[in-house]
Amino acid sequence: MTASAIAAESFALSDEFRRAFRRHPAGVAIVTTQGIDGPVGMTISSVFSVSASPPILGFSLQSEEGAAAVIRSAPSFLVHLLDTPNLTLAQNFAHGVNRFKDGTSWARADTGEPLLHDVDRVLRCTPLTATPAGTAVVLTASILAVRSSGFTASSLVYHERAFHSTSSLSALPA
Repeated sequence: MTASAIAAESFALSDEFRRAFRRHPAGVAIVTTQGIDGPVGMTISSVFSVSASPPILGFSLQSEEGAAAVIRSAPSFLVHLLDTPNLTLAQNFAHGVNRFKDGTSWARADTGEPLLHDVDRVLRCTPLTATPAGTAVVLTASILAVRSSGFTASSLVYHERAFHSTSSLSALPA
């Protein structure tokens, strides 16, 4: 098989993989940390639970530039698990250079990381591992603290290249 045939086959497989995962909903989160030049953050839809005891989560970063590079090298960061009322935050942190623009309600946590207001569940983390995986890096992190108000809004999910809401109405009977 020629190099160009292998590349074409690899591209076709990657394209099919992307199409398959577009139909697989994922929870939406924003990761924030303090960089040398100020606060950084980005929307991600790859957060997953690794272990409950001890509490460990994981997520992937698709870039080694900008906010992703700062998060990857940070000594600590906050993972904000988003609900439907956080849609505008998710959109703002998914695009743009200055994600902490006027109108973004946030403050520094006691530990220094940028804490977004009006997010019900926030996990403070320290990185454990950074594993190269294709064009991405998979990070695992130890959970140091969980902040939750107990508010029960519908979760925000990403599906078919769009944000969606879950609700008790979407639950199927057992």
